[in-house]
Amino acid sequence: MKKTALFFTPLLFLAACGEETERENLSPEDILEQALGTYENKGDIYYRQTLERREEVNGVEETEMRELRFWQFEQSDGQVMERREITEDNEPTEYYVTDTESGGVLFYREGSDTASIHEREEGPIHTRSDDIRRMMESDSAELAGVEEVNGFEAYRLTFSDEEEILDYWFEVNEFYIVREETKGSDPYVLAEVLEFDLDPDYDESLFDMDSLLGEDVEVFK
Repeated sequence: MKKTALFFTPLLFLAACGEETERENLSPEDILEQALGTYENKGDIYYRQTLERREEVNGVEETEMRELRFWQFEQSDGQVMERREITEDNEPTEYYVTDTESGGVLFYREGSDTASIHEREEGPIHTRSDDIRRMMESDSAELAGVEEVNGFEAYRLTFSDEEEILDYWFEVNEFYIVREETKGSDPYVLAEVLEFDLDPDYDESLFDMDSLLGEDVEVFK
């Protein structure tokens, strides 16, 4: 057993060195190209992230904290199932869940005795791919190195102009954005991904309205 361990140690070392060399050779353009592929090809997804927003209002700094959990599943019939859970400043959690019967979106605020179903909004939607294409058009992108973000190793790209500095951290394997920070302008914004899965298992209970609402909640359509 010891011989096996000694035999593989140099190989592991060389593999690690190879990974480091490959990372050092990546340019901002390479990273953004990989990230664009990730976001354009993603189907099912789960992530949990936090958002901190600080802004000065009438000379007083106000801070808003928000946590979001999001699931998306593409069905074989073309229907897209989504569930959002948003908790803001320790207020009751708000739920936005695809209704399997109508295809609309159910809105429910934790602790309320009512819920409502609305039609899904149609029309053009701004996507993360749009953001990345905008980054690719910038000539100010700089690779600031590889850093750890909430347990993820990530490339840090910095974009700057006369007014603000934008930093994005791309996880080194999937090139998924796990942190973004806006500095130098008002408001200051920091978003951090705590966990993500680009191939989550479909869970029917996420869209079980009886489980979410209970018996005493009245649903308006």
